[in-house]
Amino acid sequence: DSESDSPDVLEFLPASMLGAKVRRNAAWRNSSGEVYADVILPRAGKYRAEFVLAGQQAGPDPVRFSLRMNHKERRRVDVPESIDNPATHSFTFSSNDVDIRIGASFLNDYNRPKSNEKSRDRNAAIIEIRVVGPLDPGPQSEIQRALAAKVSRHSTRVGMARAARWLLE
Repeated sequence: DSESDSPDVLEFLPASMLGAKVRRNAAWRNSSGEVYADVILPRAGKYRAEFVLAGQQAGPDPVRFSLRMNHKERRRVDVPESIDNPATHSFTFSSNDVDIRIGASFLNDYNRPKSNEKSRDRNAAIIEIRVVGPLDPGPQSEIQRALAAKVSRHSTRVGMARAARWLLE
């Protein structure tokens, strides 16, 4: 595989995310809500959204996120990992639009300020959002369509010979 064969990766670090405060190299939510990036895709197609997530754990449940595209939940994940050992979660999607919103919404805020528990406040950290792709082959170019037509009109051997001659002309 050459580098040109691998899909593009659009990276969004905390400073470029919206909906959160940036501290300790992460976008933090201390109450329920969405952290997101406005993304411009290179073309319509199939992509993978990846989220590097962690949490400040408190209460009986781990930090919970709704992974979203254009305000709609695509996947729900529990994230028991801490900021020192984040986890990556993802979903794949197809989009005909090139202007989209990818986000992670913190769902289960927990805060017991008067509690004697050591961990009284659950917070969510989004360390990075990545969009990988396109993962599908793009539409054929005009020359690819012309070559395919030349090859398909004849047996494979004759078609290939005619396509090669057409290319060299």
